[in-house]
Parts: sequence; C-alpha cells; structure tokens
Amino acid sequence: MSALSRALGCWLLAIALATATSTLRAAPVTEADALQFVTKFKVGSNLLTMALQAARSTQTYAMLASKLGQDRAQALVTQELRCLLPEYQPQWDNNLATFYAEVFTSDQLISVAQQGRSSKYFADIAAQQGAVGKRMQSKSSSLLSSYVSGALTNVMRNRP
Repeated sequence: MSALSRALGCWLLAIALATATSTLRAAPVTEADALQFVTKFKVGSNLLTMALQAARSTQTYAMLASKLGQDRAQALVTQELRCLLPEYQPQWDNNLATFYAEVFTSDQLISVAQQGRSSKYFADIAAQQGAVGKRMQSKSSSLLSSYVSGALTNVMRNRP
C-alpha cells in the first residue's frame, strides 16, 4: 500500500470518526484534509500554465522572443519552468489548501473526492473557484513572480 493510500485511508477514517461523533454540525476541514483534496485532484495543476502566461507578459520574455524566435523562447522557458516546478508546486498547493479549508467542510470535500461530479456539493465547490482564484492571486502572486523570475533568469544565463 503506498504512503498516499495509507494517508488517504487514515484521513478518511479520521473524517468518518469526526462525522460520527459530531452532532448536527458539519466537521470543519483541516488544512491537511484540504491538502489531500488539492493534491488528489491536482487542483493546483494550472501553476505551469499560469507561470508561462505570466512569463510571456514580461520584457525579458519579449527580448528572448525577439532574439531566439517565439517558438524557441517558449520552448526554453517552458522547459525551465518544468525544471523548477517541484520547487514551487508544494507551496502553491498549500496555499490552495488553506483557502479550501476556510471555505468548505470535510463533508463537502469528501463527497466530491468520492463522487466527483455526481456529488451534491460539486456545484458548490465549482461555484467558489472564482473566489479561490482571487484569493490565490493575492496570496500567491509573489510565489508566482519568484517562479517566473527564476525560470527567466536561468534561461537568460544558459541560453545558446
């Protein structure tokens, strides 16, 4: 059994126990529970796409594109962003988990985790994506900037 499977099993057991012992009140979500949800469903998988989009809007990228051509500049920046992704993805996912923990209950996240789109809470979670996105933008903009800056610096330093 993988560590993720064991962790998910423990998480589900803890949620089941908390639900069974609670009265009518829904169990609040912990950040660890929300992080399980975020990572299982790859909610933060848009980081690379967002970083590339942010990189394209910089003067450095424009300079690379004019010297190397648009396709080559994009390929080099994308490659460097992929190399740096493991350094930034965990914090990105933690930030997302913080917001999910503040907005949703364990019941909601477990239901969507187990039932996907057929969960009665799926629409609730989908409806909050804009709010989560705005909160991520305010809390994670420096993380995104650092990620993009690191990638562009490495491309400039190592470009052919």
